Amino acid sequence: MKRIVFLTLLTTVSICSCKSGKDPMKEENDSRQMREQLRKALPIESIIGVGRCRLVATILSIDTIDKRCLHVPCRARARVVETRGYGSSFGSILVAGQEIDLLFEFGLAPLTKQLANGKLVVTGLTVGESFQADIQGGGGESAGGNAFTVFDYTKK
Repeated sequence: MKRIVFLTLLTTVSICSCKSGKDPMKEENDSRQMREQLRKALPIESIIGVGRCRLVATILSIDTIDKRCLHVPCRARARVVETRGYGSSFGSILVAGQEIDLLFEFGLAPLTKQLANGKLVVTGLTVGESFQADIQGGGGESAGGNAFTVFDYTKK
């Protein structure tokens, strides 16, 4: 009886300890290749940051008198043309045709600014021009009331 129990236990242990047909090195290599393909398919510019929304909008009006922007106009009202995506934790839903207030951190005038991570070139915007930007916020006194903040944009 003890031999039968011992043989049964030995058989069970040997079956359970058998290698599965999977090679961990091959799985890791496949995973690495998948990550590389995703990285190529999704360039870093296409990733939308946390708390941000990527949109295309048209400038409707520019506020030239703002105490925050002594040298360049930085507040504008814009109409959303298209919402291209949201980063996680963005607190609003924006739809085409909606009018929003924007606070342009670096102003609406053309400028080139040297930043720690490279050079920022802002082409400037005027009434009627369209642009793509990643906006952030939408609340709080530091953001200018209910204005969304724009740090960088490109003309369309």
